[in-house]
Amino acid sequence: MNSYPVDLTLDDNDTVMVTFPDVPEVVTFGDDETDALARAVDALETALNGYITDRRDIPAPSDAAGRPTVAPSLLGSLKLGVYGAMRARGWRKADLARAMGLNPRQIDRLLDLTHASTVAQLEQAAAVAGGRYTVEVLFGGRASDTSAGAHNFRHRAAAAAMATNEEAVVGKTARVVEEVVVSKTHDERLDPIEGHYRRSVEDRLQTR
Repeated sequence: MNSYPVDLTLDDNDTVMVTFPDVPEVVTFGDDETDALARAVDALETALNGYITDRRDIPAPSDAAGRPTVAPSLLGSLKLGVYGAMRARGWRKADLARAMGLNPRQIDRLLDLTHASTVAQLEQAAAVAGGRYTVEVLFGGRASDTSAGAHNFRHRAAAAAMATNEEAVVGKTARVVEEVVVSKTHDERLDPIEGHYRRSVEDRLQTR
């Protein structure tokens, strides 16, 4: 995940300004440092969307050197991974659309960092573009690497779901669990771009 160092500056009206040395287009403000850093995520993703639209390389983060850092959301980072794989192959959106059998508008949404695409679709996109996700999950300060085909995540419900041989994949986790894709069943169908399974991991566990 790309974590970009930021500079925090106290503004004249007692707000805190956030700037990104590596992404100079990003400038945002907050009531205090915490608020400013939270707003910086959306501002960063908006700017990086512009890089994707203009078919530019995503800037690499510089060394933080003790400064605070801000990273795109987990979902946004997965989309940046697809875009990076496309750039490595010299692909445009039309090439990815042909490889996946999708129309260009679907690819626009797939690469939009602020659009709630599904992890399964992003994993497929990365694969056809020649990439592969490797997820690092921290448990008690220790890192564990796992492939995108067998995702782990921090919530205890994931462990329980995986123990029953259900495939648990991180959807979008800003809090404990926001959206989780759990095993494909006959009565729950996933739309390849915008659909979500109807029930969360916790719902499933409570009904067992």
